[in-house]
Amino acid sequence: MRTFVLSSLIMGLVALPVLSFPDIVRQIRIGDNNGQTRQIKPETIYLSNGHGVTISFLATDETISQAWLDNPSFVVLTADGCLKGLQDNCTDGGDVKVLHLKKINDLKIPGLPQTAQSLLTVITQSNEGKGSVYLFKIVKSTTPSYLVFEITEVENNQPVNNHEIVQTFRQGVLAAKQQNLLQDGSPLDKKVNNFISYLSKGLSVEESANKAGVSNDVVNRLQELGQ
Repeated sequence: MRTFVLSSLIMGLVALPVLSFPDIVRQIRIGDNNGQTRQIKPETIYLSNGHGVTISFLATDETISQAWLDNPSFVVLTADGCLKGLQDNCTDGGDVKVLHLKKINDLKIPGLPQTAQSLLTVITQSNEGKGSVYLFKIVKSTTPSYLVFEITEVENNQPVNNHEIVQTFRQGVLAAKQQNLLQDGSPLDKKVNNFISYLSKGLSVEESANKAGVSNDVVNRLQELGQ
């Protein structure tokens, strides 16, 4: 019985994104690093009928040079300019900075298994010529999570405000309990409390999640609920 309750809680946290009007835009702050992949993990986008999702690089000095979907059977990808991989006879990508995703009825593509999710890979180039890779996990959903994902830069000398991060996750835990997605005293609740405790001590989100044994999906869901 306990295993069933815990599984139900995890499924509730992961699979039931809730859209509220203040949460239409999600800002993804990207810091500088020496690698080509500027994310710790793929960003999850919940795609539903009648609600397109926009990915914007307008706040950065990066332009999109290429983008592709691993599973295009349920989603259409468009851009604000000519982009390799999307349009035919596109030799010069130009200043493409915005992508738009729209859910469609499932298509049967020979050789492609039917799945409820896809992976979007985006290749960008900065003004200095540095290339970067961004990954987005596209998941079918009955309701969207956010309508705009805005990529923004974080200055190298800008300190991370752990207090704000901790408050975000505490609000997420409170919202999860109010929606009966998380139960007081459950094994998952104890792990989440340990996760927040590690955050309060100055550890990063990734380090705190690893030490507490909290999955990336649960971390992402709590963060969404807390924003």
